[in-house]
Amino acid sequence: MIYQTLRLILLFYNMRTIIRFPDFRNFIHIFDDVFIKKIYGVEFVQNPKLIVDCGANIGITSLYFKLKYPKVKLICFEPSTLAFSYLTKNLSKFDRDCQLYNQALVGDKRARAKLAGNPAHPSAHLAEGEKIGEYEEVNCTRLSDKLPKKTKIDLLKIDIEGMETEVISELAKSRHLENVQQAIIEVHRQMLNSKQIAKLISLLAKNNFEIVFKDGNVHTFMLHAFQS
Repeated sequence: MIYQTLRLILLFYNMRTIIRFPDFRNFIHIFDDVFIKKIYGVEFVQNPKLIVDCGANIGITSLYFKLKYPKVKLICFEPSTLAFSYLTKNLSKFDRDCQLYNQALVGDKRARAKLAGNPAHPSAHLAEGEKIGEYEEVNCTRLSDKLPKKTKIDLLKIDIEGMETEVISELAKSRHLENVQQAIIEVHRQMLNSKQIAKLISLLAKNNFEIVFKDGNVHTFMLHAFQS
């Protein structure tokens, strides 16, 4: 049944490509969120020209955007070496329209960080003073250092496991946030009452964004911010 549903959805999107993944269970979970539940589904006045995917993992969300909006340009960030290798393969058909960075996003100028957790799983995160077991040393960058200047960003998608506030804060300071028309940010349910989320909402509000919370999955909400 799963394979039949997957095939029908891909046919609906006229998808003539192969999706590669390191773990089938994780793939089905992401595919269900993105293509069936459409947690990143937003409305645009006109078809988007530029979408930035922060925490692209193996590229399922980027594929969704590219199939829905064939002319859109994508800028994608993924710190995990393993996940990035699949991201590169899954978007290879659209390489002229995609800029891919094998880097973690941070709000400061650090060059390296430790990525903890399963490197292929979307829950892999930068270790911030915690005790960790296995980890991968990854390269870091500030988002503002990679974005084109004075260019409208139709959608900023963020799923970076705890670094959201830091990255949005740096975008506001560098004035790149002014160019963002919409943002959709994954927020874990246990973080909803935290100071970090309160700061994130305050930052967005001060930069003229209206905010709506939508259901994501059993573990997350989606914070949808759009210019008022």
